[in-house]
Amino acid sequence: MKWVIPLIVSLLVLEGYSQCIFSTNTLWEGLYPDDIELNNPFFRREFTWSYGDRGDFVEASTPATIFGNVIQPLDGTLYVIDYGTAPNQPNITVCDPSIKGHYKLNWRGDCGAVIFTLITDACTSRSARYSGVTLSRDSNPETGICGFQIGDLFDSRPVIGTTENAASSTYGGNNDYIHWTPEGRLFLNYHFDNATTVILTEHFSTPASFGCKNTSGTYVVEYLTCDAVKYHLVSDACLTRIVLYDGIVFWRRGTPEPIIEPTPPPPNIVAKTKVVVNLNFDGIVPAKSYCLCGSP
Repeated sequence: MKWVIPLIVSLLVLEGYSQCIFSTNTLWEGLYPDDIELNNPFFRREFTWSYGDRGDFVEASTPATIFGNVIQPLDGTLYVIDYGTAPNQPNITVCDPSIKGHYKLNWRGDCGAVIFTLITDACTSRSARYSGVTLSRDSNPETGICGFQIGDLFDSRPVIGTTENAASSTYGGNNDYIHWTPEGRLFLNYHFDNATTVILTEHFSTPASFGCKNTSGTYVVEYLTCDAVKYHLVSDACLTRIVLYDGIVFWRRGTPEPIIEPTPPPPNIVAKTKVVVNLNFDGIVPAKSYCLCGSP
């Protein structure tokens, strides 16, 4: 059994397949092709491609932010779908999420750049962006930076004290990002109202019933370190976001998960009660007070 994996890798090399893949928590940049029509808003636009967790990516340019997902079958090709877009311009064509594009990948020897070649894609707006495009790997976001960077990947654990239900956030350009949980995805934009108050605006969610489309919530961000933040609710009418953010700690991928000391319970203060017991059954013995302080 121990020879199976090396054998598979060897066969792939013999077949000419590249061993390069898009790795979790990497940042890429590119320039949309020249052969896009001049009136296309993506014509020769620079863009960033933040590749996060579970195949999710955030593709951001001046015209729009596109949220998507890729599948890498390790045969030198890639399948891509679009979840949707957060446009800054009204004339952006959105690909139906059910339509997959299939592209051949021609990797540079050091895996630092890749060229997409169209195999098949029924979404013409996506094929116009990707056919012939080159992605070059950029430097990974730095650790120890207080704030969110393009290409950042933050982990969180909405259910405190468990190893289940972990969540992750993939940050892209235009202040847009994807928040993944086992139950669904939120596609959000963040905007700091001041140094510590952030407004989260939801573009949409998958499934649609998971989030609260086109609504916003306000939170105070507490920096535990420059690689870890804790959110505190100010106002939000969306229960899903409250569960995923209020009191939840997020830490940058590749840095240790912060150890949060549980809040100690309030001290058990024994009531000191003075009870008056009337023993004057026959009017002979005066009433007396007995302190039951600390009595069980």
